[in-house]
Amino acid sequence: MLRRQRNPMLPTPKSLFICDLEPNTLVQTLFLVEERVEGQTRRGDRYLKLRLADRTGTIEGRVWSGAPGLDAPFEPGDVIAVQARAEPWRGVLQLNVAQIERLPPDQVDVTRFVPTSRFETKEMLAQLRGLVEEEVRSRWIRELMGEMLRDAELEEALSCASASRRNHHNVRGGLLEHTLSMVRLSSYVASHYERYYPGLLNRDLLIAGAILHDMGKVIELSPAPGFAYTDEGELLGHIVSGIGLLGRWVERVEGFPAALALQLKHMIAAHHGRLEYGSPVRPKLIEAIVLHEIDMIDARVAAFHNLIRAEGPSEQPRWSSYNALFAGKMMLPPADGYAWSPPPRLGDEDLDGPGRCWWERRAGVP
Repeated sequence: MLRRQRNPMLPTPKSLFICDLEPNTLVQTLFLVEERVEGQTRRGDRYLKLRLADRTGTIEGRVWSGAPGLDAPFEPGDVIAVQARAEPWRGVLQLNVAQIERLPPDQVDVTRFVPTSRFETKEMLAQLRGLVEEEVRSRWIRELMGEMLRDAELEEALSCASASRRNHHNVRGGLLEHTLSMVRLSSYVASHYERYYPGLLNRDLLIAGAILHDMGKVIELSPAPGFAYTDEGELLGHIVSGIGLLGRWVERVEGFPAALALQLKHMIAAHHGRLEYGSPVRPKLIEAIVLHEIDMIDARVAAFHNLIRAEGPSEQPRWSSYNALFAGKMMLPPADGYAWSPPPRLGDEDLDGPGRCWWERRAGVP
């Protein structure tokens, strides 16, 4: 049983992260509160359901009736010191929280607790610009992408924009990571089908669609912790906002062909693939069909990676808990069957990965 301390638990430097938590261990560290919901058990007892975060991920927490932390004053967006026990529940690790203490905002940098891409945003942007230079042949699309990637306001937004609230690439810099991955996939797919059906796919249009398709998310989602929907996000969504951004960049390129601008708008509008998925039109260009499928692949692979990180390794293959994105359970491989980790180093000459990892910068890797 955790004993309540009279002195404030923290602030101390955060040394224990969500990715390091082990089952059946005591936890005393700092978390960002993403969500706080009060509920009642079947017996009528109060409890709190929490979603807590640090830069390595998120974890669910429960504060049960009788715990000192049940009446602690804190809200989503606060950083809190927590005393808890990490316990498996239905195959998923969660925190049984005993004590909570809110840290004053002037004592903590909230952005340190927001999940962040493993890769440097500046290097990802540099690689994205390099891919446009190497891959795109159309004069008009090269000029348009140049205008877009020189937009200082967009560059600042991309440095902290998430690609989604929950499902995939839901970290600071996640939108840029997803975009760069999509451009690489577009290039691979276009090269593959060029061997089978020469001239069938417009590589430049596909790559431009990969860059543009989710740019409206810099407007749709707040960069603040939790990545909540903005008013524009709730009322318009990222597809409408993205088409508006495209129009702004097109106006800067004198003489830009109206027919090409229309095709690019369609790539954004149709990238969800179906009306019931949120697209106002179904894909009616072969490049729009391919873009949708590539988007699904990249999002689902990243979401599965999130699922494995959230549910933790095991010695034997096992089933995950229910996952709404996958509409069911997923089979999780054993730890020795899922040996993925970031490569030990990504140099400036490496064009196969999306850039240098933030942990390399922190460790001083040149």
